[in-house]
Amino acid sequence: MNKKKTYIIAGVFTALLLISALLYKQLAKGYENEEAFTPQSESELASEESDVPFTTGENEDSTTKAIDPTVLPNNNSVEKASEAVIDKSNDKSKSNITEKSNNNSTNIPEKAATDKVANNVPTKAPVKQGNAVQPTKAPQATNSPVPTNTPVPTSTPIPTIPVNKNTATNFTVYDSNGNAVSLSDYFGKPIVVNFWASWCGPCKSEMPGFDSMYQQYKGSVTFLMVDMVDGNRETKETGQSFIAKNGFSFPVFYDTKQSASYAYSITSYPTTLFINADGSIATIKKGAMSESTLENEINKILN
Repeated sequence: MNKKKTYIIAGVFTALLLISALLYKQLAKGYENEEAFTPQSESELASEESDVPFTTGENEDSTTKAIDPTVLPNNNSVEKASEAVIDKSNDKSKSNITEKSNNNSTNIPEKAATDKVANNVPTKAPVKQGNAVQPTKAPQATNSPVPTNTPVPTSTPIPTIPVNKNTATNFTVYDSNGNAVSLSDYFGKPIVVNFWASWCGPCKSEMPGFDSMYQQYKGSVTFLMVDMVDGNRETKETGQSFIAKNGFSFPVFYDTKQSASYAYSITSYPTTLFINADGSIATIKKGAMSESTLENEINKILN
């Protein structure tokens, strides 16, 4: 870092000396041109010289000495002075480099000593055996037993309930007394669900067949005859009146809150679901069925 600063200072001094030398040369040329100039008349020259103050040799200490334009600094002296400054700066930089190298050389032993201390290599103490001195061997580390992993107690497996992807969507309807009944309450036994309305002609045409199948299979199959009550065209009262008038014995439920209608998106009547005992849907039939067709579908979910 000191070497770099020394070079920079030497360069700055050199540049200043060169600039000053150029300025002196320019001034010298100006004075030479002024000396070569001759006035047009001697009278004018005399008048100009009379205005310039002049002192004799007796009054040399006066501050108004005449300036002799011919007396100028020698260019060779300027160049020698600049060379002297450069040599001086070079000598100073060389001395700094020498001093730095000396310091580095003196620091080598110290660095070696510090490295040795930092490494802190232990020396082996000699053990005398008989007449010969032999170095002792460094003790070897024994492999310590690796502890085995502690067995993690396993949690009690939670029994999973198999889910059938075809499981019928649950819904809630109400009996004639207003008691809520859900479809899932009857899982475990084959189920026949019929969606109907008292104003539906095809629904009325298949009702006798459903009543006959109910009488025949009511011990092994659950029948849910769901009246699709919308509150306008079909009401609970109209449905009850239709069942009582025809003397049907199968159980009737009323979808007063449209739970079943939304669960299966019922848009046409009649629609009948045939559900297996495990709750999965076996068949969905839309439209009126004959009694024989109804019986065939019931036998499928029974088997």
